[in-house]
Amino acid sequence: MIPYPFTLKHLKTLKAISDFGSLTAAAQSLYISQPAISSQLREIEQSLQLKVLNRTRQGIEFTEVGYILLYYANKILSLCDETCLVIQDLHIYPHGSFTLGAEYNIGTYTLPKILIDYHISFTQTQINLELLSSYQTCYKLLDDKLDLGIVSGFIPPQLKPQLSGLFLGREEIVLVVPKGHPYALRPYINKQELFNLHFLRLNENSPISQIIEYRLKMVQIEPSALVWDLEVNSIDALKNLLLVSKKACFLPFSSIHEELSNELVSWIPIKGVQITQYSWILNNPSKYRLRAVEGFIERCLFSFSLSNIYF
Repeated sequence: MIPYPFTLKHLKTLKAISDFGSLTAAAQSLYISQPAISSQLREIEQSLQLKVLNRTRQGIEFTEVGYILLYYANKILSLCDETCLVIQDLHIYPHGSFTLGAEYNIGTYTLPKILIDYHISFTQTQINLELLSSYQTCYKLLDDKLDLGIVSGFIPPQLKPQLSGLFLGREEIVLVVPKGHPYALRPYINKQELFNLHFLRLNENSPISQIIEYRLKMVQIEPSALVWDLEVNSIDALKNLLLVSKKACFLPFSSIHEELSNELVSWIPIKGVQITQYSWILNNPSKYRLRAVEGFIERCLFSFSLSNIYF
């Protein structure tokens, strides 16, 4: 076996120096003294017979050898962390916790029932739910700040190759009007009649609004030619405004299930127009997937397959 010229303690020291920018701050982060960290640096350099750091008036900087060692130190320490995580997962399962990021609409209207069903089977597992945009979910997965993500709509193209995903289903985004609206009892409308309506909508930069605009353009309807009276930042705000107005809006079908059941709103099909958004469950393939997460994925796939909203 090759005698290694460094230990994990040495690699942790190099990483701390890189992370904190000085020997003093690195020593504090490792709960050791500055002389101790200087001693570890001397040990590394003596073993390698090469300098790892240069001290300048501006502070410290890594040498070429130092940067190479730091690059592999990050990889080695990351694998050590993952090894400890796997062993811990084997030890504590089904106890433990994981963090789930979900798109606002799914997290608010679809996930609660799935979470309750999951908790019945996995009472000792804690799920920390974060409601995020699909973009935020993707970036947090890659930053190792989430264990799992559920997104709808567009996944940033530059991030797709770095994520692993399973298709959950597709959901219609439908035209909705309040009770008493002139179109409320219509079985359907023609797409040209959209120009007669006054609309409420989510912020134009929201993923749902972007999907609506994209799908309308595909059927030769220019979104900017429609009358958009007001923008809001949440689906709940949009529904509340809709109920006290005589306007129309586009909403994901899952978000209006209760209002349709109580006959507070009507869903009006548009002849020749179908607006759908796709939902995916994503994870970072370079990160170990906890067994509790595996169980949750199975529960999600099963629940979405039975849903009369997702198809």
